[in-house]
Amino acid sequence: MENRKSPLPFTTSLFLDFLRICSAVIVLLVHSEEKLSPSPKIFRGDTGHYAVIIFFVLSGYVISYSTAGKSSALGYAIARLTRLYSVLIPALFLTVLIHFFIFYIDPVLADQYTRRYEVIRYLLSVCFLSQIWGLSSYPTINSPLWSLCYEFWYYLFFGLWIYGGRISAKGKLLAILACLLAGPQIVLLMPVWLMGCYIQRLPKSNLGISLLCVLSIVSVTGAVIAFSNPGMPYSIGYPPFYFSNQFITDWLFGVFIAATIYFFPFQDLHLQKPAWFTQFRLIADLTFSLYILHYPLIILFQSLVSYTSKWWMPIALCIGIVAMIIGYGIEQKRQTWKSFFVSFFDKALPFIRNTRATV
Repeated sequence: MENRKSPLPFTTSLFLDFLRICSAVIVLLVHSEEKLSPSPKIFRGDTGHYAVIIFFVLSGYVISYSTAGKSSALGYAIARLTRLYSVLIPALFLTVLIHFFIFYIDPVLADQYTRRYEVIRYLLSVCFLSQIWGLSSYPTINSPLWSLCYEFWYYLFFGLWIYGGRISAKGKLLAILACLLAGPQIVLLMPVWLMGCYIQRLPKSNLGISLLCVLSIVSVTGAVIAFSNPGMPYSIGYPPFYFSNQFITDWLFGVFIAATIYFFPFQDLHLQKPAWFTQFRLIADLTFSLYILHYPLIILFQSLVSYTSKWWMPIALCIGIVAMIIGYGIEQKRQTWKSFFVSFFDKALPFIRNTRATV
C-alpha cells in the first residue's frame, strides 16, 4: 500500500469538498427537523447515519492520501491527535455549558438529555472509549460525538498497520490488537473507512470519460437503492451494535459511495482554480466543527423557543452558520494544539526526539 504522494487534482478536491459539505448539511437538517419541525417529517430517521458513512469513506481517502510517501509515524500521530482534540475539547466544553444553561432555564427539557453517569460519559468521550465493546456512552446532548470514537480507532489501526508494519510484523500484530480492544461495533464499520483508503491507493482509471460517466451514474444509483431499503440486519441505535447495527447496508452503501468517488469522470480536468475556491475550501474545512457543534446548539435553541416551526429549515441554516463561526475560532487554535502534542511526545518519548515529524 505504498505510493508516492502526488498533488490531488483540483476537480477531485472540489468534488470531495462538495461531498463533505453536503453530508454535514444533511446531518444538520436531519437533527434540526427532528427537534424543531412539526410533523410530517421530510427526512427518514436514519438519513443522517448515511451521511456519516460518506464521512467515513472520505476520511479513509483523505488519510490515505495525506500519508502517501511519508515515513514519520510521529508526524502521523501528532497530526491525527491535533485534528481530533483541537475540536473535541472545545466541543465538550461548549456542550457542558449548554447543558448547565438548559438545566437552569428548562429543567424538563434538560432531563430528556441527561442519563446516568453523565460525567463518565464525558470522560469516555475524551478518551475515545464511548463506543468500545457494547458501550454507547456519549453525552446525550451531543450524540454526533459517537463517530469520533470510531474515527480514533480507525486512525490508530491505520497508523499501526502502515507505520509499524513497515518495520516488522509486530506493527500488524498491534493493529489487530487495537481492533480487539475497540470491539465489534467499531470493527464492523471499519471496512467502510478502509474503502476510502483502498480507492485512494488504486491506480487511476484509464477508462474514457463516457464510460466513467456511466459508471458514476450506476454507482450513485446503487447508493440510492441501498439507502432506500431498510437497514440490515438491525435498526441503528439499539443493542447489540448500536450505530453499527445496519452494517450490511452500510457496507453496500459505502461500496457505492467509494465507487462514485473512484469513477468521478472529471478528476483529470486541468482547470484554473476559480476565485471562490479558497472560500469553498474554508467552508469544507469547517464542516468538522459544524458536525460536532450543531446538535447542542439545536437543543439550546429548542430550550429558548420551546415550540416547533414550519420555518425550521432557515433556523437550521442559521444554527449551522453559528456553529461554523465558532468552528472558525476553534480552527485558529489548531497550531497551539499541534505545539502541545509535539512537546508532549518530545517529553514522553525521548527516544524519538530526533525523529522529524512530517505533518
